[in-house]
Amino acid sequence: MQSKRIGILPEFVPWGAPKGEVHRGGTAASPGHSPVERNAPTAEQLLRWSPVPGSVRGEPGTNHRTPKNTLTMIGKGKSISHGVAALEYDLAKEIDGQAAATEIARHELYGCTGAEMVQEMKPYFTDFPNVKNNCLRFEVSPSIEESSSFTDADWAELGNDFMQRMGLMNHQYIIIKHSGTESKKEQAHLHILANRISLSGELYRDNWIGKRATEAANAIAKERNFVQSQDIGKANKEEIKEVMNSVLKKMQGFDLTKFQEELGKLGFKVREARASTGKLNGYYVTARSGTEYKASEIGKGYTFAHIERTQSKLKYNSMNISHGNKLTSGKGGFHL
Repeated sequence: MQSKRIGILPEFVPWGAPKGEVHRGGTAASPGHSPVERNAPTAEQLLRWSPVPGSVRGEPGTNHRTPKNTLTMIGKGKSISHGVAALEYDLAKEIDGQAAATEIARHELYGCTGAEMVQEMKPYFTDFPNVKNNCLRFEVSPSIEESSSFTDADWAELGNDFMQRMGLMNHQYIIIKHSGTESKKEQAHLHILANRISLSGELYRDNWIGKRATEAANAIAKERNFVQSQDIGKANKEEIKEVMNSVLKKMQGFDLTKFQEELGKLGFKVREARASTGKLNGYYVTARSGTEYKASEIGKGYTFAHIERTQSKLKYNSMNISHGNKLTSGKGGFHL
């Protein structure tokens, strides 16, 4: 199934070398580039291409662990040899039988299929016959909360900003938006396929490309003042917990169907989790923002196995709070 197409990248996008270029004797190399890899990189280039301290899987000399990234923007990147297969997948993405791919922007590519567009890249490959991974593939994924109001123009701006920070504005590339994933249907994100060789004949160096993609995404998130996903998740779960507590206190006994109805009235969707046999194993709750959480992520007391006990505790405390008593959990049961 063909994806929707938004259009070709507008001409006003600055095609000049990105910030941080290095000038040597009238030549320039943008971040990630080797001057056609025939010339040795300068000391300044090597410095820029060096990884920041931390662990980079598969790269030597980076054995230190780095803190888990908590910014909302996820950036991934790698060099690949299967450009046609990757692009065909990106263009034909479906979720539950529905088209999920939208072409957002492209630069110097005119074909209609993945095979046609990669064919347009091949003339640039000839100067580098020993380079197997001649395409670059990226994924850029902001949080659901930050991207829920994005228009296609916003997605195009985000994708082109990312490519500029990666030093790839002088390369053939196409940006495709997927409306979600199989497990998170509202998690929209971008897939980008680019020619590793620039229009000027420079080979883009793929050293630590995943690390640089993460750093580019983090820089965009910081510049745009995106809220940290850790903070968003905490606020969402606290709101869900508060609403669930109020519903549980009002219910006479626990009934999942009634629980679903009451939460639905307040804007929170409950989805049952069943095994292939049909057995009910638990449930998920979707926040007003669209992010879905397992009941166990809200708290152990809200899982299917413990929610009735939590309800009893809430009701007891509600009845006795005026008397200064409060029921708390402890070994062997609840205690005053």
